[in-house]
Parts: sequence; structure tokens; C-alpha cells
Amino acid sequence: GIMASATVDRGRWGLWRSRWAAIGAAVAVTLGGGGLVAVNAATSPTSSIVTIDPVRILDTRIDVGLPGPFVSAVSQKLQVTGETVPVGATGVLLNVTVVSPTAAGFLSVRPGDATGAPSTSSLNFEGADLIPNAVQVGLPTTGANAGQIDITYDAYGVAGPTTEVLVDVVGTGVDRERWRGG
Repeated sequence: GIMASATVDRGRWGLWRSRWAAIGAAVAVTLGGGGLVAVNAATSPTSSIVTIDPVRILDTRIDVGLPGPFVSAVSQKLQVTGETVPVGATGVLLNVTVVSPTAAGFLSVRPGDATGAPSTSSLNFEGADLIPNAVQVGLPTTGANAGQIDITYDAYGVAGPTTEVLVDVVGTGVDRERWRGG
């Protein structure tokens, strides 16, 4: 799988730096050969990214995917594979948006088998922002969390603040051998 994220940094410089790093990573994947990019990971099969028309799989404002809103420091698992993303997919390209957070913080999107508190962010934001960001995340292909992602909103250690979260799938990672029929 592949996961691009930046270390949490509360300063404005770190906020912009992490946004540009994530955007740059998304552009690097997107600009691969005609919508397909080889992705290699130490513990996963070689994958190719296949772009798709965006499909919304999470909208906590209307309880699509998971009921909302997200509460600070409480992780939730979202099943990604099934309808839009094929079972066995090794990763996804997402557009993730926070809507009306009640406090500044960060959103972390990790593979579904992630444990413990996240130490990286996928989006950083101030209170009341509407912030989207491209996110790439690997998917476990076996075990209890196969095909899931783990999403956490953290208001920098403060329990209680909330935010709505939207997730659109814009691409999937598939095992190149299975995709080619090999």
C-alpha cells in the first residue's frame, strides 16, 4: 500500500508545508503513465493505480458510510471495498474534506489495521474551516480489517470537539498480477 502524509505541525508554515507535500504526492501519483502508476511497498504486492469517476463513500452530515460527526480522539473504521472499490484492492486515492470543525486540529486517514493514536496527519485545519485534501492510503487485503481505512479527528489532544467528514474515492490500487489476469 501507499500512504502519504505529513507530521502534525501546529504552525502556519507547517500547515502549508504539509498541504503542499500532500498535494505534491497526489500530483506525482496522478501524473503517472496515463492514469496508471506502479506502486511498490515492502510488505504488499506490486500495485497499479486505476483512476475512477469520483464516488462519495462517506458523508457524516447525512450518515452515508458512518454516522457523524467525528468526535476528537475517537477513531472510526470505514469499509472501503465492496461496491465502488473491488475486494482485494491494495489502496485508494481519496479526496477527503472536513466540514465545520468546532476546533482546530488534524484528520488522520490510515490503513484499517492501524493501531494506537495517529502520529501523522492527512489534513490540518482551523476551526470552522472547509478543507479538502488528496489522500493516498493503503488497504489491508486480509484479516478483520481487510478493505478498511481508519479515520481519526484530533483537536490537538482536546476531547470533545467535532467535525463532519466527506470522503470521495477517485482511484483504486489493484494487485498488478490480478489486474492483468496473471
